[in-house]
Amino acid sequence: MTAPFSGALALSGRGRAARRTSRGFTMMEMMAVVAFIGVLAAGATPSMVNLSRERRVDFAANVVADLYRTARARAMGRGSATVVRWNSASAIPNVPGAAGHFTMREAVLGPTGVAATLPAMSCSATNWSDAGLTSKFVSAFDERPNHFKPAEASFLNATGTGEAYFEVCFTPRGRSFYRTASVNAFLPMDGVVRAQMKNTLSGSVRQVVIPPSGAARVVTEL
Repeated sequence: MTAPFSGALALSGRGRAARRTSRGFTMMEMMAVVAFIGVLAAGATPSMVNLSRERRVDFAANVVADLYRTARARAMGRGSATVVRWNSASAIPNVPGAAGHFTMREAVLGPTGVAATLPAMSCSATNWSDAGLTSKFVSAFDERPNHFKPAEASFLNATGTGEAYFEVCFTPRGRSFYRTASVNAFLPMDGVVRAQMKNTLSGSVRQVVIPPSGAARVVTEL
């Protein structure tokens, strides 16, 4: 007669033990977990910030590469010579049509009548200045706005020497010409030039390799 009663006591004891072992976290345990998560977050934040900056620089380099590819495709597709100009002294473009570090312009017949808007084929017969009536602004890119920081651009010629000014002109036939000053004549482009996009904080560099074919691409090392 005592067996059922003792069994109930045993079950009741196990129930109390289960309740003791299944209780929630104490305040000290919760504080320890929160502190641990805070330490992990603090350690991860610099890495995330650096990764974000590297992505901005990489994006800037890819935009520049696309500018050269688009210029050549535009020249061949529209039958109009197209220039991409690098100018380290350009102002930050804050209005449509303003110059930037990298500017694309297209040759037109201009300046009078309907012919002003028609494409022109010649690199050398076109006035490529911003005020020139025989060329028109297409687009500009400048890496200095906040969403590209900390990117900083420079330009190297085929020998690896830095250039403050460099124009690459693509013709409707797919040929490429270059010059290093606005008063110089265009010469056939027979070497690979580079636009460099540097992370000014980490020192990492993206190279925008521009061959005579105009098929620009981004690499991290050469």
